[in-house]
Amino acid sequence: MLRLCAAVALIGVVVAIASACGGDDDITIITPIPANASPSATTVTANPPPDPMEFRVVLLNLLSPVSLDATDTSPSDTFDERLRIAIDQLKEFKPDLIALNEVTKTAAHGSVKDRLAVELKMEAVYVPAKPWIPGQTRDQNAEFAQKYGLAEEGELILIRSDRFPVLGYEQKWLNPRDSELGGPAALHVRLKGPDALGEIDIFLSQLSGGDSRIRSLQAADFAKFIKAEKGSGPSIVLGDFGDPAGSATQKAFVDIGMSDVLEQSGLNTCCRPSVLGPQPELVSRTDYVMTSQWAPTALSVFVAEPKKREDGTLLYASDHNGLAAIFPIAPKNNP
Repeated sequence: MLRLCAAVALIGVVVAIASACGGDDDITIITPIPANASPSATTVTANPPPDPMEFRVVLLNLLSPVSLDATDTSPSDTFDERLRIAIDQLKEFKPDLIALNEVTKTAAHGSVKDRLAVELKMEAVYVPAKPWIPGQTRDQNAEFAQKYGLAEEGELILIRSDRFPVLGYEQKWLNPRDSELGGPAALHVRLKGPDALGEIDIFLSQLSGGDSRIRSLQAADFAKFIKAEKGSGPSIVLGDFGDPAGSATQKAFVDIGMSDVLEQSGLNTCCRPSVLGPQPELVSRTDYVMTSQWAPTALSVFVAEPKKREDGTLLYASDHNGLAAIFPIAPKNNP
């Protein structure tokens, strides 16, 4: 359980709670890297050592360029620039694993999966969530999207597989669906960790639907999938689940033994009315990092600060703050 001191301020500095509150299982809250920062702007190591001593994870909802509001084209108009902000900060942070919601393939912006895999030099594992027509194969759904000019959207996990090799993966479309053309999809990736850890199970989804009742049912289906697929080693569950801590949606994962490591962190992720201009402070969290048998030593919001453009306007990478977590890896005991 996270133990945070109420008097610790989180303004403009790295808060070392482990030293302030005591105890080996405390978590450091890291100040997010500013949009135009150098690597020295964060106290975590800029260049992780060749032998993994930590597992660096980022979760981010990219905010699809396909807007449901025809009067607001800013998600599409700014998408390439927003993606550039995210890529630049990911290169600064050097994560071992990146979990992304709302990853698209559109005529206007191409395949985000392919662009990220090439630019970040990471192995990609992807599952499309929309369009998803029951009874159709993945290829048939892709052909349907291409034929009718539909955007494809799904979940993406990127891995530094030179450090954490991919052993396999599974995908599942979750029920209930939220539209005729799709619903949430879940992705499970198994990684080979160092001897001190063994295999690592990673799960990702974005729950959707118009109300919390539907999302809670989707969460239950996702939790059932996690329980069936996870192994005996550490597990991490990631995603934008649409509902806050304390909801039936969160409880579905707690009931299978997952811990919400952000529950007492004070970090908020949702949601900005727009990605352009000054925005109000975020006061809620719908994005989750949940774990079993592995606790992070550091947590932070990610791409939380706007970039100042040449014309002086402010641009955020997404309507969400991302999340970053650092998990420790114990050194192998020498005989």
